[in-house]
Amino acid sequence: MIGGETTAPVVLPLSKSLKFPEVTVAFLTIESVANSILSIVLFFAFVGIYTTGSANWLITTFTIASEFSIGIALGAILSLEWVYLLYRFQKQKFTYVLTLGLVFVTYSVTARLGGSGELAVLIFGIILGNYYLVNRLIRSHINIDALQKQLGTFQEEISFLMETLFFVILGLTFVITPSLIIENLIIGLIMLVVLITIRVVATSISTFKSELSKEKQEIVLMCAQGLVPATLAILAVNLQIPLAGTFINLVTYVIILTNIVTAVGSILKRRRQKQSFRDFMQSLDESLLHGYS
Repeated sequence: MIGGETTAPVVLPLSKSLKFPEVTVAFLTIESVANSILSIVLFFAFVGIYTTGSANWLITTFTIASEFSIGIALGAILSLEWVYLLYRFQKQKFTYVLTLGLVFVTYSVTARLGGSGELAVLIFGIILGNYYLVNRLIRSHINIDALQKQLGTFQEEISFLMETLFFVILGLTFVITPSLIIENLIIGLIMLVVLITIRVVATSISTFKSELSKEKQEIVLMCAQGLVPATLAILAVNLQIPLAGTFINLVTYVIILTNIVTAVGSILKRRRQKQSFRDFMQSLDESLLHGYS
């Protein structure tokens, strides 16, 4: 549940407001998407192991690989068809409703055929957001810029609604037991330390000898969790997984603690930026005074 270490609604707007380099924002975007998909797929894989009683890791690995490959293939094929369809109907009213329907169709068809519906929907979003690459691929002249702006506004509203809904549900199911507050908080802090340690190692490896190495510390601190672990914790309750109530409490602590780390890191980053700007202005003033003298 807490394996995905970044949540896009928090990390991406924050990284842009802190004026991270474009390559760093792209890196965090890809990481957030990959983490979310991997967490969801692995969660259901482990739930499948639990419900079936089978602990064959070879079958589990094959299942995960199969879900990924089918999701990518079907997502790409259906998305190309949907982009052309949206291009033909973009001047009609309520095209965003049609887009939402196509998302549901993509998810349902892929899931029915044994693939990852979440991954297929992601591919649909990527192709829809980068349709100009489709133009190069099939040598067409599709233009859906107006539809993209309309969908962007609609997507922000839906995202806000879903995030609010899930966090309200998480708060309703979060049980505060006075005798267990300290214990759960300590466990949450231990999980936070483990996640940060692994993130430091992973970031060091993935940014080794690249331009991202300059932003390594900032990438490590952009570890806020949110919607995915909250959703998976609620699903665990619905699926009647043992200790699901405890999972919700621990997940809530991890979400709070990781967001605190990200907030502190953002404050420190902002202070460094202000200090650098003041140093720059001071050096500029000294240079000007030296020039006048």
